[in-house]
Amino acid sequence: MAIFEERGLFWWADEAVPEKQFAPDSCVAGLLIISDDQLIDKDIQGLLKTSNKRVLLNGLTGGGGQFSTSGMSYENYIAGQCLVADGFAKPPATRAFKEIIVPLAGFEEWLRLAAIKVTSSNRVVSVKYKRPKDAVYPTADGKLSIHFESAGDSSGTVFGMTLSLKETASAVLRFRKPLALKDLIAQYQLLEDLLLVLTGSDHTLDWPWIAADKTARYRLYFPKLGSKAASPPPKAHECVTNFVQLRERFGDIWSGWKKKREAFGPGFYLYLGTRRGVRLYIENRFVNLVFGLEAFHRIKFPSSGETRLDAKIERIVAQVSRATDKKWLARVLKHAGEPPLDQRLYATLREVPLGLDQTRLRRFCEECGKLRNDISHFGGQRHNETPYNDFILDLESKGQALAALYQALLLYEIGIDAKIIKAWMFDGFGSFPIKYHFVKADLLDKSVLDPKQ
Repeated sequence: MAIFEERGLFWWADEAVPEKQFAPDSCVAGLLIISDDQLIDKDIQGLLKTSNKRVLLNGLTGGGGQFSTSGMSYENYIAGQCLVADGFAKPPATRAFKEIIVPLAGFEEWLRLAAIKVTSSNRVVSVKYKRPKDAVYPTADGKLSIHFESAGDSSGTVFGMTLSLKETASAVLRFRKPLALKDLIAQYQLLEDLLLVLTGSDHTLDWPWIAADKTARYRLYFPKLGSKAASPPPKAHECVTNFVQLRERFGDIWSGWKKKREAFGPGFYLYLGTRRGVRLYIENRFVNLVFGLEAFHRIKFPSSGETRLDAKIERIVAQVSRATDKKWLARVLKHAGEPPLDQRLYATLREVPLGLDQTRLRRFCEECGKLRNDISHFGGQRHNETPYNDFILDLESKGQALAALYQALLLYEIGIDAKIIKAWMFDGFGSFPIKYHFVKADLLDKSVLDPKQ
C-alpha cells in the first residue's frame, strides 16, 4: 500500500543546483511512491510538485527501464531509504544524524495520558490542558526523552463549530556522536521491539523524523515489518505494563533492553520473530520459542568447562583400541555432557518468580522438550499416539503458555518488577487467556478459571 505518492523533478544528488534555480538543468520528471510492503553508489535528489517537499533517495537498486532512440527512454529505481524535508530545506550533506524523533501515535493509552481536563455546566464547557513535564533519561550514548505535546483542530477561525484536542507524545533519542542512517534505523527498531514486549501489542511505530542540527529535520522512510492496519493500537486494559508504572526507571529499562538484546541475541529475537503479525504454523512457532529459550540458557548459563562426566567420557573412549571405532564413539559422546533440553527450559523459566508450582513447571518443560524433539526429528508425533488434530490443539495450548512465560522472562530480565508481571498474568483484564492455556498445559489447576474464586 502506498503511504506517500507524488510527482516531481529528480536529479543525481551530487549535481550542483545553479543559483536562482530550484533544480539543475539535467533534472527529469518522475513519480515518487513510498510503500510499506516492501546498490547503486549514487543518491537521487528531488523536488515534489504539489507539496514542495525536498526528497533524498539512497540505497538505490535498479528497477528496470527502457532505452529508445525513437521514443521515450526511462529508468526505474528502488530506494532503501527516503528522506523527505519540508519546503526548500536542502537534503543533508552528510548521512550522519544526532537525533531521531519517534512519534508514539497509537500508544497514548499505554502512556496513560490524562492531562486534558473538561468541565461543563448548563452554559459553559471548559477545556484545560497542562502539558506534562518531559521525562528525560541520560544514557551511555546520549539521552532519551519522552516529549509530551498536544494537537488541536477546529472547523474555522471565525465561525468554528467543532474543536478537537488530542494528547500525544514522542520518544526523542539524541546521541553524542552522529549516527549513520542504518544505525538510526536500528535504534528505532530496538524501541519498537521494546514497546512490543512492554505492551503485548504488535502495533507498529509511526515513521520517525531525524535531525543533524536544530535547523532542519527530515521524515525517514524505510522497509520494515508489520503495518498499522495489521494490529490496532493497544488499549489500556490490554497492556502488560504502562508508562506511569515505569516512568522512574524507564531509562534503565531502555538501556537494559539494548544491552540484553545485544548480549542474548537469538535468546531475545527468536521470541520477537513470532510476533509483528507474522503468521506461522503452530509447529513452527512452538519450535522457534523452544529454540529461543535454549539459546537464552546457553548464553545465561555457559558451560563451566570440563566436568566429571567429560573426564569419564575420555576414559571410555581411551579404552577403545580400533581407531575408526574410537573416532565414531568420540563423535557420538561429544555432547553427552550437556544438559538435556527439558533441563535447560526448566532452569531458564524458573528464574522468573511467578509462584508456579515447580513440579508442574518441571513436567511442563519435560513435555515441551519431548514435543520439540519429536517435531524436529520425526516431523510431528513420534508414535502417532493421538489424532493429529488433538496433537495440534495440545501443541497450541503449550505454545501459548510457553510464549507467555517467554515474554515474562524477557520482561524480568530487563528489570520489570515481578509484581507487575504477575499482575498482568494472573489478575489483569487480559489474564484469562493466559490462565486458560496454563490450565490446559497443566501449569495451573482448573479452579483458577472459576469466576467465584
